[in-house]
Amino acid sequence: MNWGFDFSDYFFFLLSNNMRTILILSSLILLNSCGAFMHGYTDDKALNRYLIVNGDKANFGDKRLNYSQRFHKNTDLDIYLKRYGRPDMTYEYNAKNKHLGIQLFYTKMDSVFVFDVKSKHCLCAGFVESRTMSDYEQSTYKRLSTSTDSN
Repeated sequence: MNWGFDFSDYFFFLLSNNMRTILILSSLILLNSCGAFMHGYTDDKALNRYLIVNGDKANFGDKRLNYSQRFHKNTDLDIYLKRYGRPDMTYEYNAKNKHLGIQLFYTKMDSVFVFDVKSKHCLCAGFVESRTMSDYEQSTYKRLSTSTDSN
């Protein structure tokens, strides 16, 4: 039976459009997941460690904060960082609920802002508390910020 067109040409056209769509979607997913991958990949290096954030793109503290912000996009942590800017130092730890917590240290304000993942079903980093910096945290910041090897 002759339908007036070659079905194999139409099938190739559909296949090429689907392939383009798949490639575009895969690229978008990959770009969004890079932050999540790097966040997980660098967890061990950042856990239970104070990290200086100094605006240097090569600095691990700055990289880690970027990964965390991308991983926790549109959460309290992300919104806070966009509104108030980058901290001078961070500290990541395992919270009581066995999920990651992060503390942001702003030395000029002598303040710490604490964010925590609330449950295993939500990767959203929610605000927990704010407090003043302890003497230990202040001395740690001074020691790390004057150290030549703060990465």
